[in-house]
Amino acid sequence: MLQEQASHKETSHLPAVYAIKPSHYRLSIFNIQIGGTWKYDGVVQIDAQATETVSQIVLNSGRVDILTSEVFVGLEQTPRKISASTAVCREADKQICVSLSEAIAPGGVRLVIAFQGHIDNSMTGFYRATYSPDVASSSSSVVVENKHWLLTTHFEPCYAREAFPCFDEPHMKATFDLDLELSEDLTALSNMPQKSVQILTGEKKGLKRVCFETTPVMSTYLAAWAIGDFEYVEALTKRIYDGKRLPVRVYTTKGLTKYAQFAVQEASRYLDYFSDIFGVDYPLPKCDHLVVHEFISGAMENWGLITYKPTKILFDADTSDNRLMSKASYVIAHELAHQWFGNLVTMSSWKELWLNEGFATWAGYLAMNHFHPEWNIWGQFVDEAMQEALDLDSLAASHAIETMVGNDRDVRQMFDSINYFKGSSIIRMLVTYVGEGAFLQGIAEYLRASAHANATSEELWKALAQSSGVDVKAMMEAWILEVGFPMVSVETASPHAKVKQRPFPRCSDEADTRKTLWHVPLGVWGASSAQNRAMLDSESAVMAQSDSVFKLNRYHTGFFRTEYSTGHLASLTQSCASLGLSTEDQVGLISDMAALVLGGLRPTGDLLNLLQAFSTQRDCFVWSQIKKSLAMVSAVVTGDDRIAAGFAKYTQTLVRPVKGEISWTGHADSYVRGELEKMVIQVCVIAKQQDVLQEIRQRFQRWAQGDSAAINRNLQAVIFGVAVAQGAEAEYETVKAEYIRNHTIDGREICLTALGCTPVPVLARDLLEFAFSPAREVPVQNLHMLAAALGGNGSCNRVLWDFVQQEWDTVYTTLRHNDVALTWFVENGLGAFASLDVEQALAAFFEAKNIVELERPVSIVRERIRRNTAYREGAGPGLAEWLQANGFM
Repeated sequence: MLQEQASHKETSHLPAVYAIKPSHYRLSIFNIQIGGTWKYDGVVQIDAQATETVSQIVLNSGRVDILTSEVFVGLEQTPRKISASTAVCREADKQICVSLSEAIAPGGVRLVIAFQGHIDNSMTGFYRATYSPDVASSSSSVVVENKHWLLTTHFEPCYAREAFPCFDEPHMKATFDLDLELSEDLTALSNMPQKSVQILTGEKKGLKRVCFETTPVMSTYLAAWAIGDFEYVEALTKRIYDGKRLPVRVYTTKGLTKYAQFAVQEASRYLDYFSDIFGVDYPLPKCDHLVVHEFISGAMENWGLITYKPTKILFDADTSDNRLMSKASYVIAHELAHQWFGNLVTMSSWKELWLNEGFATWAGYLAMNHFHPEWNIWGQFVDEAMQEALDLDSLAASHAIETMVGNDRDVRQMFDSINYFKGSSIIRMLVTYVGEGAFLQGIAEYLRASAHANATSEELWKALAQSSGVDVKAMMEAWILEVGFPMVSVETASPHAKVKQRPFPRCSDEADTRKTLWHVPLGVWGASSAQNRAMLDSESAVMAQSDSVFKLNRYHTGFFRTEYSTGHLASLTQSCASLGLSTEDQVGLISDMAALVLGGLRPTGDLLNLLQAFSTQRDCFVWSQIKKSLAMVSAVVTGDDRIAAGFAKYTQTLVRPVKGEISWTGHADSYVRGELEKMVIQVCVIAKQQDVLQEIRQRFQRWAQGDSAAINRNLQAVIFGVAVAQGAEAEYETVKAEYIRNHTIDGREICLTALGCTPVPVLARDLLEFAFSPAREVPVQNLHMLAAALGGNGSCNRVLWDFVQQEWDTVYTTLRHNDVALTWFVENGLGAFASLDVEQALAAFFEAKNIVELERPVSIVRERIRRNTAYREGAGPGLAEWLQANGFM
């Protein structure tokens, strides 16, 4: 577990209290080789303050060669140079040591370091990204060996040091002046607007030097620049900033701005919205958004120059799934929220990453809900983000939100569902408890007090306590400092109810000795009363309850699971309609029960009973939870034809009331109706509804024969996936050919996921060899999607595991240059097995490989396999008994 690994290690980070405090960087990048060696030269001048006498200066540098280093003191009068030598002191941590010929006293100090770097394709540091142009490029400078390239940066969390020597820690903020040397026909972008452009002559004829305005004080991970053959679309904010409307631009490679119209409008209004609700104006003079074709992260919040993977910001109304539009809206809102949470106010250290990511996630959903209430976005949050966090946090391999990090590897592994989704979930819980008005008032004070500086959770709690009158620290400490979450059990004896909390049980052979007590906002909801401020802060409590039937966790804002007594659950199931439960409540009831069933805490029949109470609902997120629950149970029936037939009959009965939602039009005019149609189709597939399967086959065949209207853009992913899963070589090869041909925004990702659904092992092997071939038809940033599809494919997940073992050198060589790509591939691909033999083989295999980056992902995978195995081995008899007792067998 990350917390345990880090707690006994010496940290490799520059300390929070350090003798050298940088204040300003002057960075020049020049002699950039596009093609050939792909090298560049640079000079960085770092002005800093020595706060005590020092004889050496340690800073970060990696993947760059130091050519010369100079140190000057006495900056307040006439700078004096002192002799210095530079050597690598901690290569694994990318640290260098500048040793001084004499100790320097407290005061101003300047480092001038000349260096040479390499622009590789690792998607970190200063890197290159290839793309297929949508239109012919007007610049030959970006074409190398018939490939088009753009150059960009990605520095979060610890990659600025791979581009230039720096003090690469979030608390070491400074201002930046940047100049870039590039071809005259290319565009240069950075955090700030261009200050000047100088056309070069002589040996550098055909080049220009672009200088950018000085940035505000910021952390190194937020610095950014990009060079390419770009175009842009622009919108102006409605709000006035320093006397004028701000330009908001989306930059793309040539020909793609027509797909950025939705994004630029969303970005401009989200910028105004956050300035309003946070009580602090966006402080930069521009806000650019750049599409980067090879990018492992979905997006990155670089101040003033936000970067995105194409499928996270672009949308084509003629070809894209509406899901892409919703995703783009959220990602834009998330990254813009970072301009305040992370950029303006930065966490003091990486252990408090949740102050960045948890808040940006919550604020992203908040903004979407404000502008798109018809999307029911909080229902989607509970269905997706919250469940992902609860699932991970139920494992022993999880970690506390706020936890010590020992080195850069630990930092990179902090970017997970705990910091993003558990973090945002507990914020949502706190907002509900103290009230949105008081919460935003406290947030505004927190932002104003710590603007252009660093902050801690303690400072946040203090600001919120002042605005709300609630002891926020006492309420929230366990939520951020402890691993896991509570399970609240409910027993009723009218007119009272007894509630009790304990840590949600783990699937483990070890005794669970945790004694954590959380402050749990119960959110009691009945037909005639509500107790929004009820709090369980002890192990158990008895509360008066006038309603005989009630639900805890109203709107499912609390980060906990609820277990009702059998009698209360039966009454609650019968009263779902009369209680007027929200989408969030319904999703929460189903997901809680599914988690209890998967953990062996309740029989599967209880879940099947509960699902029947929602069979008439026409809500896409409710049916998303139903689909996930059915998929979980369906794995149990594999190999037993009698139980499988009974389960299919049950599922057919369940879906019958909403089967009319299938129009085959995709309901492209309505996001939620379109999502509902997809869910109903997928449940019909689980139910083996032959008429639906036949319609899918016919539509796929018509499409394959050239009838593009046979498949609506909103249903392409579903139909392709089912056609391949129910088909054979012909369907697989058709979609594979479409993958190669397709250059729409999301077309290739749709095809790749569909190909992973093949039931034919030899075709699954072909897909893996295709994906890992030297031709790199599948970009590294998408290989985890392939792993997820094959890993969740019960017919072919063994093929994936065999390939990983047999071709590990190829897999590792392809993925090892990017930790995120490597860990996502393993974690997404190998956790769906239900076999202890596989779990043991997997443990032995990775132990022999001794790859430290994979220690935690492999622990997560192994724990999930053990949980799956326990459920599938234990659920069969009880499921058969329930199906028979209820007339389905």
